[in-house]
Amino acid sequence: MALIEIGGSHDECLLTQFHALKSSSKLIAFVTTQEILDRNPTFEKYIDHQFVLLKEELSDKFKAAIKIKKYLKKVNASKVVLNTAHGNIARNLAVICLFNKMQFFGILHTTIKLEESFTQKLISWKVRNYFLLSEFLCNKAQKISKLNFDWFYPIRFDNQQKEKTSNTKTRIVVIGGVENRRKDLSGFVDMIEGIKQDVEFIFLGKSEAKNEEVIAFKEKLAKKGLEDKVKLYDSFVSNDEFATIVNACDAILPLVHPNTPSAKEYFNRQISGAMTVAFGYKKPLLIHDAYAHIHEMQIASVYYYPESFKEVLTENEQLKVIELAMQQSIVLQVETQEKRYLDFMEIKS
Repeated sequence: MALIEIGGSHDECLLTQFHALKSSSKLIAFVTTQEILDRNPTFEKYIDHQFVLLKEELSDKFKAAIKIKKYLKKVNASKVVLNTAHGNIARNLAVICLFNKMQFFGILHTTIKLEESFTQKLISWKVRNYFLLSEFLCNKAQKISKLNFDWFYPIRFDNQQKEKTSNTKTRIVVIGGVENRRKDLSGFVDMIEGIKQDVEFIFLGKSEAKNEEVIAFKEKLAKKGLEDKVKLYDSFVSNDEFATIVNACDAILPLVHPNTPSAKEYFNRQISGAMTVAFGYKKPLLIHDAYAHIHEMQIASVYYYPESFKEVLTENEQLKVIELAMQQSIVLQVETQEKRYLDFMEIKS
């Protein structure tokens, strides 16, 4: 069994897969980069064989694919999962392995690849079975293509069972750093203006201090006198720090709003990472009411309109009820999702 992740953007999907495969007594060969291994030291205990590609080796997409194919043959991999099933190396690997007996699976992180990408069409010559990271997107993919699709939530995280620390203030986590494309930053500042209660919003990702978007965001916060209510990180957030903050928070805020750049992709063509983090850590989501129709998020969500956001923050009892419901949900248990993953690949759990 082999897993491949060389892009470095979807590490968070791997731990669920590693644990599922190990629980079914599979040997795991992992094709990756040193940067991914350095960021995720806990991966080591799951990996039986690994092939680490250097940065310079990744620059030649064809040679990189040939090296990966040789490694897969060396470890006699019968099934291969492309953790990021798009891009030129994935395309080259799929094409040169087309007549090989290895069965390829892929994780598709956005449905737009099925609609517009010629590269994806070439990948799909070999990859006939795709995972999506939400039921909603899986249903959408099935309407676009006749390939085989299923879904699972990668909701196993490092240290997610850490003991929760008590809060003296309401803590709301925004997954990731400051970035207009992924979050409605302007709408956020307007939403929190005038909040009287003791609340802290934590952008849990690197917000590069010299980045123009970060500078503009800080200036807008300062102008409104809100800088004390928002915490940013200007460096990489370790897995341990991430787990500590999420465990201690009261809710997770994706900051995806309709009619903004954030809505072009999220809850439309791809799922927000905030959803899987919330599902994994059993933390309520604060979601714009425009997305109340997405059934799978309803168990986890408190809905708001921007103008009602201040009132929603006071609904502490509702947040506690949702957190309990998430903890008791069979669907949101890691074992349930890991079984879904194995079943689609016809691996006995």
